[in-house]
Amino acid sequence: MPKKHSIDEVNFIIELYGFKLLSKNYINNKTPLKIQCSQGHIFERTLDSFRINKECPICKKENNIHGLVVPIEDILKEFNYYGFIILKGIENYKNGDSEFLIQCPQGHIYNEKVKYFRQKHKCPYCSKKAKPTIEQINKDFKERNLILLTDFYINKRTKMDFICEKHPNIIQHIDWDHFHNRGQGCKYCGYERVSGENHYEWKGGISSLKNYLVTHILHWKIDSMKNYNYKCVITGERDNWQIHHLYSFSSLIQETLLKTGLRLYSSINQYTLEELELLKNTCLSLHYNYPLGVCLSTVLHKEFHRTYGKSNFIPDDFYVFYKNKTGKEFIPIYKQFEIA
Repeated sequence: MPKKHSIDEVNFIIELYGFKLLSKNYINNKTPLKIQCSQGHIFERTLDSFRINKECPICKKENNIHGLVVPIEDILKEFNYYGFIILKGIENYKNGDSEFLIQCPQGHIYNEKVKYFRQKHKCPYCSKKAKPTIEQINKDFKERNLILLTDFYINKRTKMDFICEKHPNIIQHIDWDHFHNRGQGCKYCGYERVSGENHYEWKGGISSLKNYLVTHILHWKIDSMKNYNYKCVITGERDNWQIHHLYSFSSLIQETLLKTGLRLYSSINQYTLEELELLKNTCLSLHYNYPLGVCLSTVLHKEFHRTYGKSNFIPDDFYVFYKNKTGKEFIPIYKQFEIA
């Protein structure tokens, strides 16, 4: 139950906006109060109603006739009282239709007409009612370790493509309502949380070196996806594809171990943190000694591995596979290893 105001507190609120409280007693926020404006007009209004509408009804009527507006000094007091900062637009203030660039107490910056602000005194972002910009959406995705691929936003039902840094092999889709208001994101991370694993590398999660290293080549995967415009190189599909290594990942792991001089253990828990750091950096660097990966539909990806196996294939095997499917020669792409 909200705390009841004292008559002194009510008087402070009324005087804050240039009015004078004539009532001597206050019962609750539903009790009509006798108030006098700076022009001497007397009217009645409950405290609740006054908080919503701080205009003298007589002045308002006269202003409508004579074209008068609320003084900018009173506007500034009102913004300041609710903790909002006006960043831009004060010099162009004319009336309630004037628009200010303002910042709420939580730091959200947006444009708002004076008359709308005075009606509600609420930040639309804090109340989750504002339409976000694509820049804000991109920032929120990054904070959850997600990479947004879509570069436009229409409304909260707009399906947006993204990849998860931890599960980068597949493009996922989500709308703003489910992402922002319902807290959803990468469904595979969700599966792991439901399974009770607190950390995917150290506490009952992935233990093989192969599965550990595949989560640390995101930089190379992004380069590969960008190079082929996030679609299958054979069918042109934008959904249901995976990144295919032209030079087998198993061979890259063997090369990584050979270059670092480390042996292969059955569990990554047997490596020190320094050794794991060396392994993942070496493995990522070695990826750039070979062609970039290609986006390949899930169906074709499975067909390729049924034909050529999962560990001993070479780039030439894909070149043949590609030519059989398209009738064209495949031109591999190499890229220098660079991390900004």
